[in-house]
Amino acid sequence: MSTPADTHPPTPTRTHHGRIRVDGRAERLTTTVLAVAVCLLAVLCPSAAAAGDDSTSAHDTAVEVLLARHAPLLRLVEQPEPCGKGEPYQPMRPDALFGREGFVLRGPDSTIDEPVESDLPSGAADSWFLDLPGDALRPGCRYEQLFDALQSEPTMYGRVVSEPGRPGELVVQYWFFYLYNDWNDRHEGDWEMVQLVFAASTAEEALDSAPERAMYAQHEGGEISEWRDDVLETVDGVRPVVYVAAGSHASYFSSDRWFGKSAQSGFGCDDTRRPSYEIEPDVEILRDGALPRWAEYTGHWGERRPSFNNGPTGPITKLQWSSPLTWMETQGRRGAANLPDGGSTVTDAFCAAARGASVVLFGLLDRPAAVGIVAGIVLCGIVLLARRTRWRPSVTAPLLVRRRAGQMLTSAFTVVRSRYRLFVPIGALLIVGGLAAVALQGLLLSTTEVGDVADVADRRSIWGAVVALLIGSVTTVPTAAAVTVLSMLAARRLATSGGCSLRDLFGDLRTAWRAVLIAILLPPSIALLLVSVIGFPIAVFLLARWAVALPAAIECRRPLRRSAELTQGRRIRSGAITLTSVVWSQFVPVSVGIVALLVTDLSFDVVNLIAAVAASFVIPTVAVMQLMHWADLERRSSPEITENGTEPGTAAHDLGTTGP
Repeated sequence: MSTPADTHPPTPTRTHHGRIRVDGRAERLTTTVLAVAVCLLAVLCPSAAAAGDDSTSAHDTAVEVLLARHAPLLRLVEQPEPCGKGEPYQPMRPDALFGREGFVLRGPDSTIDEPVESDLPSGAADSWFLDLPGDALRPGCRYEQLFDALQSEPTMYGRVVSEPGRPGELVVQYWFFYLYNDWNDRHEGDWEMVQLVFAASTAEEALDSAPERAMYAQHEGGEISEWRDDVLETVDGVRPVVYVAAGSHASYFSSDRWFGKSAQSGFGCDDTRRPSYEIEPDVEILRDGALPRWAEYTGHWGERRPSFNNGPTGPITKLQWSSPLTWMETQGRRGAANLPDGGSTVTDAFCAAARGASVVLFGLLDRPAAVGIVAGIVLCGIVLLARRTRWRPSVTAPLLVRRRAGQMLTSAFTVVRSRYRLFVPIGALLIVGGLAAVALQGLLLSTTEVGDVADVADRRSIWGAVVALLIGSVTTVPTAAAVTVLSMLAARRLATSGGCSLRDLFGDLRTAWRAVLIAILLPPSIALLLVSVIGFPIAVFLLARWAVALPAAIECRRPLRRSAELTQGRRIRSGAITLTSVVWSQFVPVSVGIVALLVTDLSFDVVNLIAAVAASFVIPTVAVMQLMHWADLERRSSPEITENGTEPGTAAHDLGTTGP
């Protein structure tokens, strides 16, 4: 998408170090003057141009003009607070690392403290590492403070190159060096690049034309766009705009959240969403045959670490350096997978899981003994908890009796599975609610002032996602509440009469408005408390105290009070059962969706539909489990309970009495 010139006034742009730049006109004037000079030199003094040295030749001048004309503008995610979320690093000069205290150059048989550029080994140097002060796997704020202390002006490195055997195609490359990579992989040093392809043989010819294609590097691969495609944003039709992903520094064509599940696209989620700020790094030219010593260094720009946390090697070792067109053809792809606006349960869980798993891996690599001990303790705890309860047999008749915690889960599963013709239509309402949410989002965002609010927040920003989520919750939250209550009503009728119809259940739903109201309000309220430090202990207390408030609301007028009475003296057990049911309701559908996401190439919409189908079975199961939990507490509070946990009577008697 080309951006008209009048949409980019020459306003100052602040860099990380507070430097002020004026965009656009002055630089374009300089470029025009240089271009005229090239033409005059080529026409009036062709012999002088040929005889002059490289620094004054027409070719070198054309290279300078070409690189200046198409120099990218970088947009980085803002970092509101130091050491907080956002992108703290800008592309810098790699030679700013030399001669600094704490920096070490490590070779197979030697170590050089505070190395200077001349200390870099020549030739094959894969076993050499430039070690920065800090721990790549536990960065803290160390590297950000180091970057600020270096005070390197934003810089990128340009070169013009052609690939042997590929006449008539010229490549313009821009390389960026970042001090630290903080994503699902963590390593010192990070090299990124973008390149433009011209249908030309020389820089002079390229000045008379526009690029044909662009490729932005993303992890081990990259994304390709035709120059005139709407996906590529430019300024004045000549300068490409690069959206830099926070942490990984992968380069994208627009602002969004991006999904990847391979080495080429990265395993996890990149984020280039606004708010962002723009920089114009200085362009330093790299000329083959006259490269600085650091550019010829083939060792690593970071400390030695296992696997993908190892410090990367420099540009000269990359395929795109020697064979840029081959790299584009073998590692490039058309389009990147952007995640749904407003997010989704499956994709959000995948992003969080990828990030969480990487954090665990960092700990395992850095402190394997400590992580192993913690993992062993957690595993033993899970095994002990699982062995403290009984899972078999699944008691389904009578339905409302005393059960062990494990039996509640297995019995509820058996009930829903055996009565699937009743529970499947109930659970299918979740899919209907999800589709209604999508339709409502589209309608409100496109036809009402809500769309203006989303535009102000920026639909592809975090705040735009919040607006979309709030709109979707208007239908999804009441639908989930209705499915939960309907499932409990269905189990209740099965316990008393042995059968029911959907018509009967919807009739019962009208009189169970207290339960629906609690199902709508209580879970979000506790969830909000759980995400805050102060509210967390309160949420845990309320979760245990009101563990059976929802099923109690079907039977009595004061469900919160009745739940508090029933759980008195059994809060830990009730809280554990409730927490298990919540985890089960979220974990199973999301896991099914993530598996579908990883093993298939289905669209996000289809994957979310698969997860919704799984939820349409799991949510009724959890609802029946909650009803069994309530019945268990009612029986435990009754003096009629026998020692073996059952009581005499018919199915009607099995329902029992409830509190006031």
